[in-house]
Amino acid sequence: MIEATSAAGRVVVAAVFISHRRDDAGPAERLARQLKAAGHEIWLDTWRIGIGDSVVARINEGLESAAYVVVCYSSAGVLSPWMSNEWMTALHRQLEQHRVKLLPVLLTGQPTQIPAVLQDLKYADLVTDWDAGVAELLRAIRSRLPPVPSPPSCLTHLAVSAIGCLHLLAAVRLSVTIL
Repeated sequence: MIEATSAAGRVVVAAVFISHRRDDAGPAERLARQLKAAGHEIWLDTWRIGIGDSVVARINEGLESAAYVVVCYSSAGVLSPWMSNEWMTALHRQLEQHRVKLLPVLLTGQPTQIPAVLQDLKYADLVTDWDAGVAELLRAIRSRLPPVPSPPSCLTHLAVSAIGCLHLLAAVRLSVTIL
């Protein structure tokens, strides 16, 4: 399992959003299963959007929580409206100093229509050798996992004390209001 451990000994896995075209749903799900088996939290549309859900809201939740956005290049292209919105959102968040990283993969065929802004990013090649490409992707995720800071114990106690004080103040205020 690929993981990082904080100073407190907590296991940290990466939140990974997989952006793909509908035509590539099968290979995208195969990739998602392998990343999940490696211990990562995966956002894949078919796994996370249920009947009656707002598609836009669920995608937004996935992108906001993702540390990595895997952009699946394929012979079907990269410029579908949904995919474009997903990688552009991730790129914007990255430029705004959010901890998110775009990780392109060549999922099927030969890449077509790769946007100029993404052309300089090295991609993991799953077409030539699927297992080697997945291993390369997992190494990229592992090498870029952000450290998880452990709060000093005095801050933890301070936060607990502050919450206790707020509850006490609310109780006093409520009793004064009743009188």
